[in-house]
Amino acid sequence: AATGGSDISSSWFANARFVALAQIFMEVPGFWPTALEEETQGKEASSTASSPSSIDRKKRLPAASSSKKWGGKRVALMDDDKGENRLERAFRMWINSINAKGVYIHNLFTDCRDGLVLLKVLDKIVPGSVPWRRVEKKPTNRFQKLGNCNLVVSIAKGPSFNFSLVSVGGDNLAGGNKKLTLAVVWQMMRFHLVDFLQSVFDSKFGKSVAAAAAAVSPKPEEGSLRRSSVNSKGSQGSSSGTGFFSAKFGKKKKKRAKTVLEGGDEAIIEWANTTIAKARIAAGQNPPGPEGYEWAENCTVIRTFRDEHLATSLYLFALLWAVDPYPVDWSIVTAGKTKEDRLLNARYAISVARKLGATIFLLPEDITERNPKMVMTFVGAVLALTT
Repeated sequence: AATGGSDISSSWFANARFVALAQIFMEVPGFWPTALEEETQGKEASSTASSPSSIDRKKRLPAASSSKKWGGKRVALMDDDKGENRLERAFRMWINSINAKGVYIHNLFTDCRDGLVLLKVLDKIVPGSVPWRRVEKKPTNRFQKLGNCNLVVSIAKGPSFNFSLVSVGGDNLAGGNKKLTLAVVWQMMRFHLVDFLQSVFDSKFGKSVAAAAAAVSPKPEEGSLRRSSVNSKGSQGSSSGTGFFSAKFGKKKKKRAKTVLEGGDEAIIEWANTTIAKARIAAGQNPPGPEGYEWAENCTVIRTFRDEHLATSLYLFALLWAVDPYPVDWSIVTAGKTKEDRLLNARYAISVARKLGATIFLLPEDITERNPKMVMTFVGAVLALTT
């Protein structure tokens, strides 16, 4: 009996202590919800779960995540497109956009003289092509820089690239010879261009698309893919579009380049038009556009890469908006009525594409002049972001 009485008293004491603690906690504001608060919270939770606003919030999630991704900041206009030499600007912009580790140059001729930048670019284009154990990673004297430049020429002539580098030696690169430096980097960029577009076609459309399109495509127009008269030898280039890939490239590589660059236009155009159309339907509206600008129906559709309205870059902005609606700062974009405005738009379109991670093979002038093959590389680079 004594044992039973002690158990009862200890149980009573424990319950009393719990009640006392509960009473103390209830006096702390907000610590313990009242019955009225519990009922109110339950009603709010049930109404929120079925309310249209919650559904809308879910629909707006991609835009919100895009804003979070960009940290609430939109893309600014690039400030590194400077220089009088058009080829140097094009190659410098390309090198800076391929995201090679530790590579960002301000001048092609001076920043590539140690050979290290070119070696990193080669290894980015074809991973594993550079034997880094033979590379002087911190060249300080001319002998070390010359060794790197000789290695650049050796790799470029080797089986991985098979470039035609007649009368080009490492001493030309180390000495900053402009014509021969341009000749080497030109072949590097066009090799990457063909490989890049081929990979885009293969991953997005299948391996048969480019070949099928090339089989029925017309001959390239004169000068359609040339940037200037310098070919891979540093002399006068061919006047045809395929001259961009000339100079002992071999029949197989010529055929591959021709297939990629002459074929696949229709597939890329169809993808771009469809992407913009789907984005307009999903958003229930046209892209924001410049201030006071009303989108015409034909401005969000193209038939060829020579369409006149491509010169304003507004179609390219619509495509960038369709891929990611947030980063474009529409206050920078103009209606493109003047030559200066069209060039500004082209520069900003490239700025946004670079920020999105696209590889850039063209200059703003290529857009305003409606160079079809180069505009195709821009759209192809944006397409690659979605694969």
